[in-house]
Amino acid sequence: MPKKSLEQKTLKGIGWSTISQLGKSVLNILITLILVRLLVPEDFGVIAMVTVFTGFSNILVNFGFGLALIQKKEVTELDLSSVFWLNAILGIILAVIIILCAPLIANFYEKPELLPLTIFVSINYVFISLSIVQRTVLKKSLNFKKLSLIELTAVVVSGIVGIACALYGLGVWSLAIQIVILSFVTLILLWYSTSWKPKFQYSQASIKSLWALSFSIFGNSGLNYATNNFDNLLIGKMFGGSSLGLYNKSMMIIMIPSVIISSVITKVLFPSFSLIQDDLERIKHVYLKMFRAVAFFSFPLMLTASVAAESFVITFFGANWIEAIPYVRIFAIIGMIRSLNSLVGTIFYTKNRSDLVWKVGFMKKGAIIASILIGLNWGISGIVVGRLVAECINLFLSFYYVGQVLFLTVKEQLVNLYPVILNSLIMTAFIVLLQVQFLESIVSIPFLQISLMSFCGAAIYLFMAYLNKNSELKQMVRLFKRIGVEL
Repeated sequence: MPKKSLEQKTLKGIGWSTISQLGKSVLNILITLILVRLLVPEDFGVIAMVTVFTGFSNILVNFGFGLALIQKKEVTELDLSSVFWLNAILGIILAVIIILCAPLIANFYEKPELLPLTIFVSINYVFISLSIVQRTVLKKSLNFKKLSLIELTAVVVSGIVGIACALYGLGVWSLAIQIVILSFVTLILLWYSTSWKPKFQYSQASIKSLWALSFSIFGNSGLNYATNNFDNLLIGKMFGGSSLGLYNKSMMIIMIPSVIISSVITKVLFPSFSLIQDDLERIKHVYLKMFRAVAFFSFPLMLTASVAAESFVITFFGANWIEAIPYVRIFAIIGMIRSLNSLVGTIFYTKNRSDLVWKVGFMKKGAIIASILIGLNWGISGIVVGRLVAECINLFLSFYYVGQVLFLTVKEQLVNLYPVILNSLIMTAFIVLLQVQFLESIVSIPFLQISLMSFCGAAIYLFMAYLNKNSELKQMVRLFKRIGVEL
């Protein structure tokens, strides 16, 4: 694809992915804030107990073939149909396995109510398996506009249904129904909006051609999922549903901004990188630019959230969630660091370095598991602090191994981030001073406190970026102008 055409499609992709991610995140936050007022932490903890086990089926159903299809330069009709039928069979088999394991899950947590919940949620994975190829076709063609509209519609519909169920008094079932409706509506809209439909054909050769990369993606994703939910498993078992609800929901909410920033860029860059995978210098240039762009947005946002955690929780969650304040503070820092890892996997997949996907994945997950087990001695707070230490270790591993692929040193990657780090620290110092010297004694309303800290912090940060002539500020303004034109 010509450079200009690729650039135009990438800009459109960034624009619509941004709309989708921002829209979904805002909607999810609004829906969640309504639900936390209608439900109790125990409800969120119970549904988290279910998804610890059933959520892994998402990865098993996909098995990495979706991303493998995106990465493959030439995809045939036979490839698409073969992957579709394989995923469909896997989805049905896994739904049956989940149903059979439901009594074991309920016994593990000693909560009989988990039995019907798990059986109900199992149907979710049939819906997911039937929508993977349609979603992949849209991503492969960089048609993020259509995909964005589908995802936003599904979030709205499922959110309305979930809230209605909560108002009706269905409790934790409101969350389970919301999960299933989201996948079902997405499936219907993808099939309606996508011209591609599966043919009754299957080729083992097509599956084999995708196997190497798909297996690496599946293995790394599975390892990543198991590791990231290891803490939920232990907390739910040892501390109960209420504690798990506080931990899980505070982590999810505070991670949303960093997820928005990193996933928008990653979703668009992977298809784009797959088209220029042989141009090392071009990939290196784009990687450093986008890496710094992620930090430019993520660092100030997450640091502000950490400082303003108390006002945030009181304002939006209410008195039932006060215990989550220290978790939110640390999760914000974790989110900031984790956002920097978002492009690393994309580089490995683009350069077909399956060996590093596994090698780095095992080391990172080992660090997280070790930190959780050690932190468990100090309760949930110890687990949260342990996760922070592990993320710092994992960031160094990312710098080191992506440097091997792109011939960059750790120092070069750190220097690339230096202006953003400096401006973020100056902004944070100002916000802390503002909070201690002014807000705590004069402004008593939490909503006003967080509003003032956010506004003043953003003003200071952008002013410092202007003084330091940070290229990201000009690049982002230019990028958004061009995205507006391309949309």
